[in-house]
Amino acid sequence: MFTDEASLIRYAYLVAGTVGLMSCEVLDVKATTARNAAVNLGIAMQLTDIARDVHKVALAGRKYLPATGSNATPSEITDPSPDMQRTGAVAALRLLDLAESCYASASGAFAYLPIPTRIGLTSAARVYRGIGAKLRFVDESVSSGTFYQMALQIGDTAPNIDLHLGTSVLADPQPPAMNGPWRVVTSSGQLASRYVVDTRPTGRTAGYGQSFLGHEIRVRFDAFDPDDVPMMCFAAPRTDRVEFLSCSAPRWQLPCARHRVAASSTAIGASILFA
Repeated sequence: MFTDEASLIRYAYLVAGTVGLMSCEVLDVKATTARNAAVNLGIAMQLTDIARDVHKVALAGRKYLPATGSNATPSEITDPSPDMQRTGAVAALRLLDLAESCYASASGAFAYLPIPTRIGLTSAARVYRGIGAKLRFVDESVSSGTFYQMALQIGDTAPNIDLHLGTSVLADPQPPAMNGPWRVVTSSGQLASRYVVDTRPTGRTAGYGQSFLGHEIRVRFDAFDPDDVPMMCFAAPRTDRVEFLSCSAPRWQLPCARHRVAASSTAIGASILFA
């Protein structure tokens, strides 16, 4: 077991990066740029192997994931529960991110190699890089209960969020006095806050329903941050409905990807807007 990413990369260098250096000696490649790239290519391939075989290695009682990415034991990694499967997948995706940076830094050095060797190594690099890309798009479903629990955990640990579950608002929020906080009377007592966002429509009627439209977006570059999850971006207030957009490279959907995002539009109102 490796304590952190640095120790894992050191291991990858010793078992695979050094092979790249030996190959440079055999091929009489002296350029420092090429030798560094050979090391990075070896490390990238080794990290790809580790990410691919997380479950297989765990079945044999071993673990190569660094403790900083996952404290799970091999037996826990093979646990079929959604939570544990997600833990292993997120840690593996982090290794693929590290591998991708190594592939990128190695790609410009193939020109230093003799053409026959260049063709072979370029193909090998593409195959391994393709394995990483395929691993990113292995979809796994997450149950609604697991999603809810993860969302609660994220909110509960956020420094600026205080969850009050099962609490009802008993009266409309009272506007603040001069430079004072808003005050909201609830079933668990009075709450005070500098800001209040009231998402209830101003004209509330019976028979409200929810309309939902979701779409998955994929791009060819790193455009999204899985750690930045805007849960609800509300539209301008309306009297007949509430609308909000959720757009996330979600930490609770698998895989977490910087080039893949789930966008959804939700409306709560008396009429169905989309189905």
